[in-house]
Amino acid sequence: MTSQIMHLLYTYNDWANQRIWRAAEALAADEFEKDLSADFSFGSLRGTLVHIMGAEWLWLSRWQGVSPRALLKESDFPTLAAVSGHWIGIAKGLLTYAMGLTDDDLRNVVHYTNTQGKAFAYPLGQLMMHLANHSTHHRSEAATILTHFGHPPDPLDMIAFYAETRR
Repeated sequence: MTSQIMHLLYTYNDWANQRIWRAAEALAADEFEKDLSADFSFGSLRGTLVHIMGAEWLWLSRWQGVSPRALLKESDFPTLAAVSGHWIGIAKGLLTYAMGLTDDDLRNVVHYTNTQGKAFAYPLGQLMMHLANHSTHHRSEAATILTHFGHPPDPLDMIAFYAETRR
């Protein structure tokens, strides 16, 4: 695992998140909040996006030495504008953090406690791979929800990222 790969992965993560946001802008408010919990982990597109955003905030906080005791609350983000407005700062922080890393940084062990107070320690690179994978997983759920409402995002495949950014 190298910092160059991590830079690429987190640039892709930001690019893919932005594609989801753009597709979500086409939804009506009732579609954004519609409960689809029978089919999706976090019930609605709003719940799914707040979960992704919250995980990105939580892990970035942990990497910076802070272990939040609670996740973000979906109810604090009633609209897509509220979600994307808050997420912009997290996305900038996450990308800035990733772009500043060296290979040695990725081997550093991060000590943190989860929201239940249990202690853990893993190399930063493993935690960053976990978060990127987590975001990809839930972004696919968001893409499926958007497609359900007739507003599929542009392709999220990494090859589409390479083609668009000429990497």
